[in-house]
Amino acid sequence: MCAILNSSPVRFCVRSYASAGRGFGAPSIVKHFRIPKYVKGNESHQEISELSKKAYGLAKPYYEQKDLEAREELKEVEGEIDKVVAGLYGITDDELEEVRKTLGGFERRRC
Repeated sequence: MCAILNSSPVRFCVRSYASAGRGFGAPSIVKHFRIPKYVKGNESHQEISELSKKAYGLAKPYYEQKDLEAREELKEVEGEIDKVVAGLYGITDDELEEVRKTLGGFERRRC
């Protein structure tokens, strides 16, 4: 769930709900998204889960030790997460690119 909530498509939508200065918004914001229940046999769900674990492993050295190599790898993993999540919501590659431009890059909040 954390990977989905931190993806560009969901963060883009959250901005339309969140008050200025409130950051990510209230915890109740998740009610506004159709976050699918994890299904073990679903390839997209498994991929998001694996990518989320990988992102978590890279985030720690980046945020705690300012490891720039981990940062670059984390950006790549987050980009992969965005693509899989976009697929869950029927967002095209062109639409995803516009979302990313609007958000101004790959900077993320951590769950």
